[in-house]
Amino acid sequence: MRLLYAFPEPLPLERARGIQTVHSVAALAAQGVDVTLAHVPSSGDPFAAYSVAMPGKVRLLPVSRSLPWPFARMHSNRFFAARLAKHIDPGETGAVMARHLKAAALLAEKIPSFSFDLIFGVPGQTLEMWQGDAEDQGDVDLSSTVYSMIDTILRFLRVDKYTHVVKRSGRAGDFLIDIYPEVYSGLDDNELRHLLQAHEFSAEEIEEIAGHVANRGSCYVPRMNAIFIGRLNLVHAGEEAAHFVNLALKGEIYDDAPREMPQHDLFYNGVLEEALGFFGSKLIDPGRNHFFETAFYQYYRKDRETIERETAYTYEDFNAIIHFILLHKKFEQNYGTYEDVPPEILAGIRSEPRRANILIHELGYFLGQQLHDAYRAGVIDRRDIARLFRDSFRVSGSALKTYLDLTERVRPALQEGSTPQPSPGGGGSEAP
Repeated sequence: MRLLYAFPEPLPLERARGIQTVHSVAALAAQGVDVTLAHVPSSGDPFAAYSVAMPGKVRLLPVSRSLPWPFARMHSNRFFAARLAKHIDPGETGAVMARHLKAAALLAEKIPSFSFDLIFGVPGQTLEMWQGDAEDQGDVDLSSTVYSMIDTILRFLRVDKYTHVVKRSGRAGDFLIDIYPEVYSGLDDNELRHLLQAHEFSAEEIEEIAGHVANRGSCYVPRMNAIFIGRLNLVHAGEEAAHFVNLALKGEIYDDAPREMPQHDLFYNGVLEEALGFFGSKLIDPGRNHFFETAFYQYYRKDRETIERETAYTYEDFNAIIHFILLHKKFEQNYGTYEDVPPEILAGIRSEPRRANILIHELGYFLGQQLHDAYRAGVIDRRDIARLFRDSFRVSGSALKTYLDLTERVRPALQEGSTPQPSPGGGGSEAP
């Protein structure tokens, strides 16, 4: 009996998962397994391209995922699965292995009448893994949880995942369902770092992603189009799902080159992305409230000992951050009366990456809370939110303009009391 390894992408592929797939197939063959590698045909021999000798137990099966001419630029994993199903001989195939969970689901849909095991495999794991371990297999269930969150957000935005085409620079369009992110769960810190190293992230980038997973429980990495979950927190996983939807609708997933943009554009673009992430999480858990979960409002105007004991910040850093947030909110509500931007705001926008990320996060969550309250109050509608998810703020100044326009629009909801305001504690002088 043969193992059919289904890889619905071109081989060779200029990404790490290409060489990982070839090495996985070679490793299976080395353990005595007869393997048929089904893949999208490309230029050249996939084994020779990676300088890997193709074992005698491996057979290549090219399967197209494109429509016929004149629609050849359109391709889909669904086409791949339907065509692959026609090649499967139930008398010869003992198991089908798919690296992508969505490809596995499509194969299960297309070949339900055959009796063999359908296995979901991830790179770097051995034959013993796919032979079955109930505890390990439980980790895979988080993919369907995250995909359900993505589906919830798309339904709100009135986007059909089966017909919406995502256009990316220099590539044919993909149906949205075909680029759902890979979901990694159950990785320990070393495994996470090793995987990121294999995808050629820098040491600083690895530290940032690993720290985000450790502190927040999850992280969406657009360059890999992957969501990493260390511990499942529904609202934070909902944020990652919203980040995927936002970047997919903008056509910016796999965009591994940092944008050449002024710092203020990067800053406010980040604020808007955080706002939409928070808004998306409110669709998963409407009861979430930013002001009840952030330390900056819980410990505002507390004494040094309390702040340094209960938060991750020094007294000076904590107060500098909350001062920036409150001053920024005051400025954005009355910016027409200012002759110049307050120097503290300029300094915050230009601060080092760690501090800037904290400020972006806090302003974004604040706006996300306001957007959801404004939507419920009827101040903004579904089309306004959908437009924000699709807009790519590449023109200099457009992100800041959108941010200021939004804060002005949501002010009626804020004045009606929908959005709770940070309530100062006792003692101390109020920050401006």
